[in-house]
Amino acid sequence: MDSNQITKSDKPQFTREGRGRKESSEFEEKVLQIARITRVVKGGRRLRFRAAVVIGNKKGQVAFAIAKAGEVQKAIQKAVAKAKNNLITVPITENNHSIPYIVEERFAATTVLLKPASTGTSLIAGSSVRSVLDL
Repeated sequence: MDSNQITKSDKPQFTREGRGRKESSEFEEKVLQIARITRVVKGGRRLRFRAAVVIGNKKGQVAFAIAKAGEVQKAIQKAVAKAKNNLITVPITENNHSIPYIVEERFAATTVLLKPASTGTSLIAGSSVRSVLDL
């Protein structure tokens, strides 16, 4: 074998590891809603997307955010980034993974009532509230 010959191991190795790489996050994310928003301007209609996202780590930290962008994926990414800045910590009991006391909150026409569950009881909630409580 000549010293001028390039062997397979001498060639530079090019990989595509950097492309489309997802950063590993401690938070799970759940998209609650994607909405198409149309704004009428002089030249026609402008189309945008709104994403409502909930993130959580299943250890008592949870957040919610809404963001808009020209593409669905960018709207979701923006909402997740906003949610990471709005994290709240919810107290959770260690023995049965429930909340320690009754919580009742009102906003506009909506009332949310959360009650502690006994050991062995599964989550009983509607669609949007279930998504938040799962995380």
